[in-house]
Amino acid sequence: MNMTEKTDDYSYKFGENGFWFSHSYENNPCKNDYYRHNHSSYELYACMSGYIDFVVEDKLYKLPSGSFLLIKPFAYHYASIKNYNEPYNRVVFNFDRKMIFPEILGFLDSEKEFFVWKNEKLLGEFMQLEKAYMSYQKNDITLLAQIRLNEILLDLKYRDGPPHETHILNPSVSLILKYVNEHLYEPLSLKNISANLFLSPTYISQVFSHHMKISVMDYIKQKKIFIAQDMISSGSAPTAVARQLGFNDYSTFYRLYKKYLKDNPSAPPLNN
Repeated sequence: MNMTEKTDDYSYKFGENGFWFSHSYENNPCKNDYYRHNHSSYELYACMSGYIDFVVEDKLYKLPSGSFLLIKPFAYHYASIKNYNEPYNRVVFNFDRKMIFPEILGFLDSEKEFFVWKNEKLLGEFMQLEKAYMSYQKNDITLLAQIRLNEILLDLKYRDGPPHETHILNPSVSLILKYVNEHLYEPLSLKNISANLFLSPTYISQVFSHHMKISVMDYIKQKKIFIAQDMISSGSAPTAVARQLGFNDYSTFYRLYKKYLKDNPSAPPLNN
């Protein structure tokens, strides 16, 4: 089956041992906003077809069909469809650091940017994961996923410049995000952000919500909690993590953790 020539709506998901793969096709994309979120894993997004603007933090990427977008952990992101009369076909691959070969992980950690690049040959090979899942054993599908993933990331390392169009959403949003992310391990409030940036709280709330489609305080809470999830899964005590992330009381941290992750902060991470 050619994954780029579908006619019926389609959705398929699976995940094993540190990666999660999903493939969705909508012949007539709905006009509802697509899921806005962040998480502690890397995300490799492949736009098979469609006219897509993809927002990652303060940048908007215009994605051509057949392109990949690599999103780093804890980056807030969402897709925005620009043409609802064109089918929307995409693949999303979330993966933990343990899936990446050490030589490639070093390259990713050294880079500050996100990436878009186009390679239809690799895209076709990437889609073999879905076919293989139907017949491969679990350990072998994990091995194949790791091979395909690292092959794509190695191609990224030697890409010839950025073949994509990128826009800054808004200079004020960039300024707010820079301040927030530099002070994420401190108590943050709209009042102290306002005082340090010499912008009014009303303006900060309005400009951030308009461009990011989330309030600045919800952005801060979500990012802190996903960072907490990563720290706890690495062995840190939840109470210590709450203190390190600037929470004044553990009950607030516990409530937000349950709200965003639907789990107890002291529980071990789920392997799915």
